[in-house]
Amino acid sequence: MFLWIWQLQHQIDKCGDVDNLIAKLKALGVNDVCIKYHEGSSPIGEGINLKVDFLTYVSKLKKSGFKVGTWGYNYFDHIKEEANLIIEALNNSDYYVFNPEVDAFGKKVQAQKVCEIVRSAHPKAVIGYSTFPTVSIHKDIPYHIFNQYCDFASPKCYWGELQWSLNRCIDKMVLDHRIHGLDKPIYPSIQTYTIKYNDFVSYLTYKFKKTGLWSLDQMDNICQDFINNRRRTR
Repeated sequence: MFLWIWQLQHQIDKCGDVDNLIAKLKALGVNDVCIKYHEGSSPIGEGINLKVDFLTYVSKLKKSGFKVGTWGYNYFDHIKEEANLIIEALNNSDYYVFNPEVDAFGKKVQAQKVCEIVRSAHPKAVIGYSTFPTVSIHKDIPYHIFNQYCDFASPKCYWGELQWSLNRCIDKMVLDHRIHGLDKPIYPSIQTYTIKYNDFVSYLTYKFKKTGLWSLDQMDNICQDFINNRRRTR
């Protein structure tokens, strides 16, 4: 299980300091966090210097026993600049996850160039991608490019946001990946808010090797209760 973090400094401020955040994560049994590093070709997103915040705390997190990944929202408009930020992210983290959504629609050539540059710099790095779960609906996303260069897929299986049932979302995602020849391991990312407790329990029956939780920033009490109860019963 890995836990996505969008605004690291904000989460630290909510907890009081980084030590309290670390204590909170450990109490949840979390030992793998994936923290936002950039917004396209910029280290700044929504007025926050994501890169600086990450670099400020990554050493403390690693020394506290966390596996620390990075992710970025991808535009692929400025190829060299965005690729260089991803390379920097990998220089300072254990893995990286691409996050291409609507702003990456139709940018197959640009996405491939970025992936080529990153892979050339980090041929053995662990790299994943996280985008829409429904390949057949979102054909403007260059899934096959990411399948070629990445080690795993973490589709956004937010059945609550989609207003689908859990089974419809997961089954459609698995089927679409198989039909379209996407053969990398699937580690779904599921939402941590407005989901019924029993849905979390039912999700476990699919027995995926890993799961991403989106996100610490939005996690509600139901999700926290589920994580705590699961940890106690292991």
